[in-house]
Amino acid sequence: MKILLDSSGLDNGFETAVEAGKLAKEKMNLDIAVVGLPEIESAVKSAGLDFEPAFSEITPFDENPSLAIRRKKDSTINVGLNLLKAGKYDAFVSGGNTGAVLAGGMLIVGRINGVKRAALTGIVPSKNGPFILVDIGATADATPEMLLSFAIMASKYAKEVLGIDNPRVSLLSNGVEEHKGNEATKAANKLFKESNFNFIGNMEARDIFEGNTDILVTDGFAGNIMVKALEGEFLYVNYILKEAAKDNFIAKIGLGLAKKTMKKKFRVLDATKFGGVPLLGLKQPVIKAHGNSNVEAYYNSISVAKKVVETDMTKKIENAFKGEVYE
Repeated sequence: MKILLDSSGLDNGFETAVEAGKLAKEKMNLDIAVVGLPEIESAVKSAGLDFEPAFSEITPFDENPSLAIRRKKDSTINVGLNLLKAGKYDAFVSGGNTGAVLAGGMLIVGRINGVKRAALTGIVPSKNGPFILVDIGATADATPEMLLSFAIMASKYAKEVLGIDNPRVSLLSNGVEEHKGNEATKAANKLFKESNFNFIGNMEARDIFEGNTDILVTDGFAGNIMVKALEGEFLYVNYILKEAAKDNFIAKIGLGLAKKTMKKKFRVLDATKFGGVPLLGLKQPVIKAHGNSNVEAYYNSISVAKKVVETDMTKKIENAFKGEVYE
């Protein structure tokens, strides 16, 4: 199995991809290559990895990712996706500009027949373990049919890669009743009920941490807002705890004693152990890693890529849209 790693867009530098790739080669017996600027070639080859040259990067300052993909033909993302399309590699892992990876994936790699839009997934913690949130930013205005396709693809991902035998699917709404929600959500509810996946109904945002679902489906507008609101809330909780310790000596002692247990509990929020997620709906495996990945997180993103290839998830999603049963 040959996996290509993008060295650009990582907060901790290209070394993150190189070290993770070296580790994956040793522990998972994979052929690993890194795409990057010429100045990192010696470091990549010194680590025992193959090197693919690129000559520019797409950065957060490129305001329009779609235009950047078209203009920067020699960027690491463009080069990586074209090598994937050509069949030189089995999967591409990137921690680069999310919009550019998504746009490039759809423009260069292409969508599976029957999939109108690719979907970006996220992993969210809950009382009973993490669940998949889809979409988290790829499609702001999703039709009911698109929401249905997100659910189909996420169900395959949950079963094949995450090992959830019969994943529960819910639909984000402003009420659990089927008549609640905007027009797209109400229409999607009807489509979901007629589907052959395990649809358990609507779910309100306040209930998501109860752990009663494996997949929560929404459009990219609401999904992206939810993810950013959760990130902000976790930061605010941390702020409150620190402020409480300042105001009261007893509280400071109590928080100090609870620190070890709290640290263990907050481990469920650590994206490091989950790694990246696949862009669902593309013809070939593209894994989006976090831009702030450390070596462990990037290594786990490579592990996700390996599972996606091993389980032939792309083919199974393709067959799902042909109306076939693929076991």
